[in-house]
Amino acid sequence: MNRYLQKFIKSKASKRIMSGVTAVVMMFGALPVNDLFERISSINFSFFSASAEGEENPPANYKFKHNENNEIIVENADFAEYSQYCQIYKKYHQNDKITINVLNYSGSDESASNFAGLGSPEYPFAGSLTIASNSNITLNLDAPLFNSVYDTVKIENNGSPLKLSRYYYWGVSVPRTTPLIAVNVVPGEGEKATWNIDIKKPTDDKDNYLSQFGGLIGTMEENASLTMNVTMDKVGDDTNAIALEGSADIGLLCGCMEKNSSLTASFSTDRGTDGHGIGSITTSSGNAGGLVGTMRSGSTLDYTGDQYQAAALDIKTSDGYAGGIVGCNEGGTITTTLPSGTTEYTIAQHIEGTLGQGAVYGYYKPAADTEFDVSGYDITTDCLINGSG
Repeated sequence: MNRYLQKFIKSKASKRIMSGVTAVVMMFGALPVNDLFERISSINFSFFSASAEGEENPPANYKFKHNENNEIIVENADFAEYSQYCQIYKKYHQNDKITINVLNYSGSDESASNFAGLGSPEYPFAGSLTIASNSNITLNLDAPLFNSVYDTVKIENNGSPLKLSRYYYWGVSVPRTTPLIAVNVVPGEGEKATWNIDIKKPTDDKDNYLSQFGGLIGTMEENASLTMNVTMDKVGDDTNAIALEGSADIGLLCGCMEKNSSLTASFSTDRGTDGHGIGSITTSSGNAGGLVGTMRSGSTLDYTGDQYQAAALDIKTSDGYAGGIVGCNEGGTITTTLPSGTTEYTIAQHIEGTLGQGAVYGYYKPAADTEFDVSGYDITTDCLINGSG
């Protein structure tokens, strides 16, 4: 073989070119053709430039450069494009202090098709997210806000909750089983964050409704700790109950709480008799629970709220345990605080698990020196248990 050719094959340049080609092949194998070309055009072949420049060094004319303090202003219309580049220059954007500058706000929500999320398993998001001027804008995303995020990351919206929605655009093929807020929350150093979230319908157009999602958080990693306050009030005629559907552990608040993780959470909805709350909770693989899919030993959940599911709706898994509160509890501890005027948490769902099922827990291994107290639960229906376990 020609020695110059041998030298090129061993060079960094050849490896970068091969990385780009591999990315194209992977995309062709993983995406429908129409969606493939839409995604390629939306990022302007930027994976090639990333290979050429390196993940840490975007080009000089890069659109989304932060300053020396990692501060960056992103226009609301550019948020989806920015998120795509965050998955290319992962380390560069890890500590971004993002301010979303709201321009030309007309009262409808900001649409962000092909949103790619912030952070990655290699570089969890460690910066911050702030809405600059208009607390009324809703981030209407078709993917989780965060892929991987530290539990110290602050979300600010001028003293108001961040308005967040899930809506899937016609002709765009994206997974519909992903969490609304974060796939993974990992432990960071410093003050733990409090996230205030208001889940909204996507626009003021009566034909657009809040779409299904895979719970609020996918996994609280070992030793992660977070406070989360969530409201989901109906708007106009948007009264449909929202189905939660996953492909792994699933629950309204969290899919899996790993060892010694901690979640303090509240959830409220004005569903009343109109049904705007959470519908069925189902997964194709993993454990399913009304609040959490799986709790590992030492994990703690402090929940404030009442029952958000109407009676006889499903909590179901095709491969695992199912429970009205937690699908599989391997030594976690739960504390519940009911709203004023409420004396019991009513469990009246249709619960089905292939490995086992229970009104409160599908599987329960008590934490050391604790006893299971059911005094705060009202189990009133005869259709709770239906499975093979």
